Amino acid sequence: MNEGLEVLEQAHIEIFDAAIHQDFKEEDLDAWLQIMIQMKSHFLISLCYRDFSQTAIRILEKFMFHPQLQEKVLPDSQKILIKTLSLIYQPDTDQYCKENALEFLSTLHSGGEDDMVSTDALKEFVYHVIKACAKENSEAYLQSNLIELMNQVLRSAVLRFSNLSPQRSPS
Repeated sequence: MNEGLEVLEQAHIEIFDAAIHQDFKEEDLDAWLQIMIQMKSHFLISLCYRDFSQTAIRILEKFMFHPQLQEKVLPDSQKILIKTLSLIYQPDTDQYCKENALEFLSTLHSGGEDDMVSTDALKEFVYHVIKACAKENSEAYLQSNLIELMNQVLRSAVLRFSNLSPQRSPS
């Protein structure tokens, strides 16, 4: 599918954006999954470009929030997203892209619009992506807007864990 397509241009990403405004039909899920597998690098790298980042986020969210596609899309996207964030959080990257990346990760973790309900898988995905980013480039991470999100992710995990733990009765 992406033979000869080295760079995603605005027209390409707008076509994908228009195509995802409809619900994915059950019988088309395998085809959509193949599109995502083949195009994920292009979509994720588009987060680095001011003109593409919002559109790329809409496309990625459509796949990542989809209940049936999520379990296949998340593991397949993790390494590339980590590398993309390493690029985004370089000093010379547009601040707009950094804010969009933060909003994207925050939405994945906490949910968004009505049909964008976060799951434990998404929460874990965000945690592992931010953790890997911090580990791979601690200096950039410490200067980034991701620290507060990571604090929220950890607070949320503690709350989830404490709600799962059996309550002890007072002695």
